Amino acid sequence: MSGSEVNRPNPWYNSLSFRVGLRLASLFPRFVTLALARFIGHLAHDLCDAQREIMLENLRPVTGARGPELDAIGRRVFVHFIEMIADNIVFMNGSLEEVSEIMGDWSGLEHLQAAQGRGKGTVLITGHLGAWELGGIFLAARHIPVTVVTLAEPVANVGEWREKYRRKFGIDTITLGDDRFAFLSIVQTLRKNGIVALLVDRPYGGQSMPVEMFGKTTQFSHAASLLWQHTGATILPAFVFAQPMGKYASHAYPPIEMSSADDPTQTHHVNTQRIADFFASLLQLHPDQWYNFVPVWTAPQSGPGSAIG
Repeated sequence: MSGSEVNRPNPWYNSLSFRVGLRLASLFPRFVTLALARFIGHLAHDLCDAQREIMLENLRPVTGARGPELDAIGRRVFVHFIEMIADNIVFMNGSLEEVSEIMGDWSGLEHLQAAQGRGKGTVLITGHLGAWELGGIFLAARHIPVTVVTLAEPVANVGEWREKYRRKFGIDTITLGDDRFAFLSIVQTLRKNGIVALLVDRPYGGQSMPVEMFGKTTQFSHAASLLWQHTGATILPAFVFAQPMGKYASHAYPPIEMSSADDPTQTHHVNTQRIADFFASLLQLHPDQWYNFVPVWTAPQSGPGSAIG
């Protein structure tokens, strides 16, 4: 399967869907929006056959489940995913005060503070596990500025929607693609002791390298290792997980130790594998919040590149 086929968006992923969602979110309270999201999540599970089968194939090595047990996990994935999208849209209309109301447990903030105390910048590594988009908003609610690194959206106007509401909360965005100075902008942010957030678990061909997870090979971005090599920044895992009663738990974990070898490619591979190992440990705890609807274990096996993914 080609990279373009893997990353092709669903037909509903467009600016019209976002505008409709914003309108609905402005008309109804959050509990009504979430109830509608749950209904849509169950419906999506039953109707989106291709995405469901890909997602279940991704989950089999992670969970060891089969049959009805695996299908039940997959159904929860769809429901949690649509709930997260609904909350993203709700917060586009909301304020930091409203965001604070649904912030549940916090842990590991001391790790972030210690990383900032080093003065070399912090790379927050996260993935399509949990409510990654809400992480920056939660940090903003605590008056902690963050810069989000993202690939250009495959659908026109959606990227503008996301960047607009990020700016509303004081979150900066660096979009990769045609901007040849994007990597330099990220490095400069870190050298000013800034915080940069990266998604690391989506295969992007030449922008990633193969790692082993659950006895299989998949592609992980080696961006964190590359940025560490250039800046010495702290590599800090951070994830946001949904909790019961519509709350979210935010976790910053101890930094992942980076190591250096004479061969830069070997350095990136060792460090990226360490990140993948940590990601896998969280994935086993929260398989029903892994929102990956592209074929992970059949990702193109290409060598490392120089772009951030």
